[in-house]
Amino acid sequence: MKKLTSLLLIGCIILSCLCISINAAGSGNYGLYRWTNVRSIDGKISFNKTNGNYTMTVLGDSGVNKITATATLYYKNSSGKWIVVPKNWTYSVNADKLIIDEDFTGVSGREYKIELSGTVYKDGYGESISETTTKTCP
Repeated sequence: MKKLTSLLLIGCIILSCLCISINAAGSGNYGLYRWTNVRSIDGKISFNKTNGNYTMTVLGDSGVNKITATATLYYKNSSGKWIVVPKNWTYSVNADKLIIDEDFTGVSGREYKIELSGTVYKDGYGESISETTTKTCP
């Protein structure tokens, strides 16, 4: 009897997990994202010698009509502290997709970090987003 009860309980747990997965897949959120109204955020820093490039794409969910963002560039000094590089990287689009492409000059051997923070708007509601990307200049 205990064995049958245990098997029924395990079966219910597995069925519950499947139902949750199916429901999440149909919700418009493709995978386990941190946001409700964002399909993806994909960014990277690349270097060609000391010529740095920062690219980031924010793809809003269906119905998103505005995206605003600010990107902040930092470098790590010799004591391990992040120092802000004065750049004015602010963005605003009345669309569901924001594409960022910025150039900067790096110093060989120095680590760089870019923090993106912004808001994605859908149906009058603003949802905060953030993403951090790091890379060391060769």
